[in-house]
Amino acid sequence: MILVDPQQRDLQRIVWKNGENDIVKTYKLNTVTYATTSAPYLATRVLHQLVKDEGQCFPLAATVLDSDFYMDDVLTGGDSLEETCLSEFPKKLEVHGFADASERAYGAVVYLKSSAGERNCVRLLCSKSRVAPLKSISVPKLELCAALLLAQLVKRVLCAIKLEMNDIYLWSDSTIVLAWIQHEPWELKTFVANRIAAIQELTKKEQWFHVSSGNNPAEVLSRGLAPEKLCSNELWWTGPSFLQADFPVPMSTPNSNDDVYLSELKTSRPIFLTLNAKEKGLLIDCLLSATNSYLKLIRVMSFIFRFIFNSRNPHSLRSGPLTGDELKVASEYLIKEVQVREFSKEISALRKGNSIPKGSNLRNLNPFIDSNGILRVGGRLEYSNLTDNQKHPIILPKPHRLTKLIFVYFHLKNLHVGPQGLLCAVRQKY
Repeated sequence: MILVDPQQRDLQRIVWKNGENDIVKTYKLNTVTYATTSAPYLATRVLHQLVKDEGQCFPLAATVLDSDFYMDDVLTGGDSLEETCLSEFPKKLEVHGFADASERAYGAVVYLKSSAGERNCVRLLCSKSRVAPLKSISVPKLELCAALLLAQLVKRVLCAIKLEMNDIYLWSDSTIVLAWIQHEPWELKTFVANRIAAIQELTKKEQWFHVSSGNNPAEVLSRGLAPEKLCSNELWWTGPSFLQADFPVPMSTPNSNDDVYLSELKTSRPIFLTLNAKEKGLLIDCLLSATNSYLKLIRVMSFIFRFIFNSRNPHSLRSGPLTGDELKVASEYLIKEVQVREFSKEISALRKGNSIPKGSNLRNLNPFIDSNGILRVGGRLEYSNLTDNQKHPIILPKPHRLTKLIFVYFHLKNLHVGPQGLLCAVRQKY
């Protein structure tokens, strides 16, 4: 019974009289009326609202209301309090899945094995089958489709039952498929590679094992079985007999040298290349010629430095959005490389403690190299209250492409400002 809010009960009034001479009576419904169109939704919605409002105070009940109700049916619990209290919880839970295929159909079946004390119980959980495609496909490829179907089915089962499993065993009687699963997708041809990639994304290689055809209950799906025989088929309802063992030892995955298996492997041929070493600035020249955006140039350079750092430090990988420090390092690196190439004589003289050559265009700027190795303008502004970049701007070569990209960046950043305003904005740093 679901009560209606008192303020809304007047909207559920019914006017009624038994006969023409009877007095008209008014009835007010205080609950949600059963069998109306909205009743199923309101019943379910109220349960979810109770979980939202009171779930923190009653966590166990909230889990039942949120997951174990279908309409007005409860899927958990017991017929009596005594039966529920005496229920023995399994100490170990395992999922066993089987896959098989034939020329007509392929399918997968999943069993749940529970162990409580010395007793093991194996029961059919769910199954799924599909008709083989009209296009002719080899049986090993159909077996592969069955394995993919099993991986998808197990994934759905684990999400639905929400129980912690101790182990997951996936079985197939196809040695070719099991051998394919042990390969990387890039080693296989397209059809097989796509399905192997999906299987490896949903499961682990170590979870796949070989089972003989006689012990594979999925053959009921792939080859069919008469209804009168299905009811008494213990292999279908309880799985193969070896699942009843306390610690079943799965058979090792056999290696396959079948022609079908080998035909799906990509052939590898050695490739020999001749590399010509070029000057150090080749990378920067390529980046500068490949983009018209200063920001994109800095970001690409930052990702290159991150890749180098992660390759050298696999235990402290950097990930996520680029940080301000990473962008700053990339910007300074580009500036230093350009300065070394364009002002090599001046930088060489300053590093040796000598004065700038007389013919240099930088002589009147009194340049110096800061602690980061960047060439800057010197002068008496050192003692002013301006910022460091304003007192000692970075020196850029006039005809270089990096300088042009920086000017374009500041031009767009300042909303297409005029020549004087643009020069003023750039000279705050350069």
